[in-house]
Amino acid sequence: MKKIHTLLSGLMLLAIVPSYAQSVSAIASRQTKEEVQGAKELTLPLSSIKESDIVWSNRVWRECSINDKELSWAEGVQPDMLAVHLSRTLLTGVFSGEIKAYSADNDRFTTELSRQDVIKLITPAADGVFSFNPDAVTGFRIKEDWLYLESEHAIKVRILGIAPVFETEGTSHPAFWIYYPDAVAYLDKQVIPGEVAGKEQTWFRFLQLHEFPSQIQQLKYNR
Repeated sequence: MKKIHTLLSGLMLLAIVPSYAQSVSAIASRQTKEEVQGAKELTLPLSSIKESDIVWSNRVWRECSINDKELSWAEGVQPDMLAVHLSRTLLTGVFSGEIKAYSADNDRFTTELSRQDVIKLITPAADGVFSFNPDAVTGFRIKEDWLYLESEHAIKVRILGIAPVFETEGTSHPAFWIYYPDAVAYLDKQVIPGEVAGKEQTWFRFLQLHEFPSQIQQLKYNR
């Protein structure tokens, strides 16, 4: 019976992908806000999930762009400056050794970048052209799992990775990936400039509460 329920749930989801995509932030925020506010320790997962409780799961890649007209991250701070701040925050964590960066060749966190690799990435070539200019980011990309739990009849969102992105010839590319679960403690110490929803906010809480608009780039139905 559960397999039939799983199949039907998957088919229903595929049928409503457009509206599903539009409601990403609202659903994610609704399902994670209590977890974040009530968590005693800033580690992921914030709550234990049993494999047998998962009715269906989806892997979602979505992108938040500074060009999104609905984008309003923090009072008094322009979206492009916030994207730059996040980019610099991630790089600072990498150089301090508090977080690890992974190659953008894939999004599976298979190849860790050394400090020298990252320095080379952000250093302009002799002709002045950057492989990646951290001050010219156009947004960020998020990789996450969406899980529908039978016991709660609710969707739970688990962020797996985050990457600053830049554009070349109208196409966005990730510069490098950060494995989000390992970066939680670091990101919760990094305060966003300005105010989000009228209060000071850290990057961890901002990301965990999904307080930003985004567009789904890819969706993979896992089960």
